[in-house]
Amino acid sequence: MTKTTRLATRLGLFLTSFTAVPLTATAAIEDVTFRLPSTLTVSASQSSTETKSLAAGLRLMLPRNYWLELAADRASETADDLETSTLGSSIAFGTDPIEDFSFDIGLDGFGVSDQYSVREGRIRLTAMPATVFGWKNPGLEVALEYRQAGFEFANSPNPIFSTSSVKLDARTLRTEFGFYMISPWTLRAFFERVSHDQGFQDLNRPLAPLFVPETAVSTAISWPRDEDGLSLSYSARKWGARVAASRKVAAVTLDKTFTASLGVDYRWTRKLSTAFRYSNAKSENDSTLPAIDSFGLEFAFSFY
Repeated sequence: MTKTTRLATRLGLFLTSFTAVPLTATAAIEDVTFRLPSTLTVSASQSSTETKSLAAGLRLMLPRNYWLELAADRASETADDLETSTLGSSIAFGTDPIEDFSFDIGLDGFGVSDQYSVREGRIRLTAMPATVFGWKNPGLEVALEYRQAGFEFANSPNPIFSTSSVKLDARTLRTEFGFYMISPWTLRAFFERVSHDQGFQDLNRPLAPLFVPETAVSTAISWPRDEDGLSLSYSARKWGARVAASRKVAAVTLDKTFTASLGVDYRWTRKLSTAFRYSNAKSENDSTLPAIDSFGLEFAFSFY
């Protein structure tokens, strides 16, 4: 699992959906909406490539259906008897999509100490109006998300990069469509397109690891150029399930990876729920490479 896909997995693992009570002018309704803390999530995962991770997330429901979310994680990967630890964190603020439009903004980051770091800011706008061109909305939702990432690493001055610290930028535009079919089914599709600085291509050289940490090189050359995906989810009462498939193309190496995933959720009580996650990633370029299987388990406790 590359560091960039690990970040996406981490964010998807403990960002969960919540339904808030619409706020009115009365103080009584505001008291129902405002609870600190709101939901605590703890998760763990392991892959067939000896990658293990632990994560924790805290979502705070604020007045007027705003929310604030904090998250942190640690992942360890063992390769050639060398263990690498990656630390990550994120903060996000937004509104629940109970109106025609909603938004959220966030800052995510991860990296390996003294080797490289990634900081990515994002803004997301979601629209689900009651009517579209005068017609009743049958359950369509559209979201646009823009992300700006800064990839920094330590460098020994050389002909590739002349400074001891290098920062490269990558910009991602994500378009997402949701269709709330006959309850309780939901169909979603997303499309991501990424533009990069030339420095990402410059790292794809045989001698680059002599001057730049190898973990930084592997992260840079596996950075996606584009990624598309489709998912179908079911949620009713205590049970929920989601199947998804996505295809990612690396910008530098042009490696293509197909990932299939499955998630099952179960709510034991009004406050306690668990979730199981599984994904299988395969290379489309080299059929001899083994698939990467990842398993995850998540516990969520709501303080409502």
